Amino acid sequence: PDFKLVIIGDGDERAKLESLCVELGVGAAVEFRGTQGRQYISDELNKSVAFVLTSVSEGFPKVIIEAMATGTPVIASDSGNVKNVIGDYGIIFPCKNSHAVCSAMNDIINDDQFYKECAKRVEERAQQYSWEHTVEKLDTIYRSLLGER
Repeated sequence: PDFKLVIIGDGDERAKLESLCVELGVGAAVEFRGTQGRQYISDELNKSVAFVLTSVSEGFPKVIIEAMATGTPVIASDSGNVKNVIGDYGIIFPCKNSHAVCSAMNDIINDDQFYKECAKRVEERAQQYSWEHTVEKLDTIYRSLLGER
């Protein structure tokens, strides 16, 4: 009762999901915000307890890095490159497994120590995707290809 699920984005299933929320009696606890800009999303991440990505198809999920950079624990489905981006720093669950995502969300909200550990670790992981770190990695690769050290 103390939490609210905020869904940002639109898609073919939105109307169906909104109806389902009303039908299940959880409409007041779920907000559908539609497509939003970067600053809005950043503001939401900064005040969120967790970021949950339930995609069944992903390429390189930049939104996960954005969430981690705010210190927001990440719970995400094992799709595309998610596991490579998150590593051991977030919680990954099998695609299309609602019980697993619910369990992960419960772990985050019911164990304060676990929450704090996750928040700290994801921020550390996000630093590995900073521009400075990326430039250093590319520079090292280019120099090795050129035979320099």
